[in-house]
Amino acid sequence: MANVRVLSNPTNATVVLSGSNIDPETRTTPWTFTALEIGETHTFTVSKEGYITESATFEIDREEETIGFTLEEGSGDPPNAPDEYHRLRVTSEPTGAYVHIEFEDEVGIIHQGITPVTFNLIEGLGYFVSVGKNCYMEMTIHYIPWNDESINFVLTKAATTSTSSMQGTTSTRYTSGTKTTTGTQGTAGTLR
Repeated sequence: MANVRVLSNPTNATVVLSGSNIDPETRTTPWTFTALEIGETHTFTVSKEGYITESATFEIDREEETIGFTLEEGSGDPPNAPDEYHRLRVTSEPTGAYVHIEFEDEVGIIHQGITPVTFNLIEGLGYFVSVGKNCYMEMTIHYIPWNDESINFVLTKAATTSTSSMQGTTSTRYTSGTKTTTGTQGTAGTLR
């Protein structure tokens, strides 16, 4: 059995769970749906008055899952809605790190969550994905979704300093078709 936590920005949005072998269930975010069958596919629809409704369909593949939605102001369907969204699963070592996602050409967080977490991102658009945790170096990568993917960030403990914060830098290299993101002091993760 699995538990799926649904988060939204803004909070207190209506979330409807529908899918195989269940009657539609309506709750308010943040909410954790419990006792879902691993391997089943469910649709999560999040709505709030004054915001564009978002939906995502996922196959439940873990005992603990977090899904984040960011609603845009407006009503109806998203303007110029793209044909394709892709699922990005972000995990970290250690778990419980924050994740912030921004468009590459706009300031401001559009998605956020705590690892492990899954987001629906628009195909072909550029994003910055930042992951960090207290006492660890923050890592940021540039990401363009073309498929459903998972990224695991291996966070490096921050050195003790007198400054209030530290931020790591990352670079990307390609080796045998595997994308590896490297932080200032270690490997950040691999796309698979």
